[in-house]
Amino acid sequence: MKIRIVFFLVIIFFPFAAYAEKSKSGDWWLDLDSSADLTEAFTANQSGSTLGFLCIISTGNCLYYVSPQTTCEAGHTGVILINSDVGALFSTTKCMKLGTTYYSVIQETNDVHSAITKSNNIGIAIPMKDGQFKVVRFSLRGANATIGAAAERAANSSKKSDQLL
Repeated sequence: MKIRIVFFLVIIFFPFAAYAEKSKSGDWWLDLDSSADLTEAFTANQSGSTLGFLCIISTGNCLYYVSPQTTCEAGHTGVILINSDVGALFSTTKCMKLGTTYYSVIQETNDVHSAITKSNNIGIAIPMKDGQFKVVRFSLRGANATIGAAAERAANSSKKSDQLL
């Protein structure tokens, strides 16, 4: 009887385990869920804020985001200041809300990508409504490997879908 129960549970849960592939490199996580249209590389700091790289498989488009555990007005654009080992830069963001979480999607990805791939740490200052700044800092240890794998999956998947058309 116990063997049947174990066999039944393996049959039910094995397909889900085979499709979800999450791995960690340094301080970054990589989510290559083959059943989803997304692939993501991300890190979180001690305060729960996240910095990530997200690719939409069907389009091959990728973007960087920061979620600083604050609210913003969905669709609203703002400016952030980014400081890294290679220097400081600013970027515009667009607020997006998914579920109960607010994300600031970074618009100028080339400069941000360069800062992330050439640095060990990054700090982001986000202006708040009350005249203050919220500053979030992230380790970039493992970022290159996880971001590269996410981008590669998106590129390979979009090439496969182009070949099918």
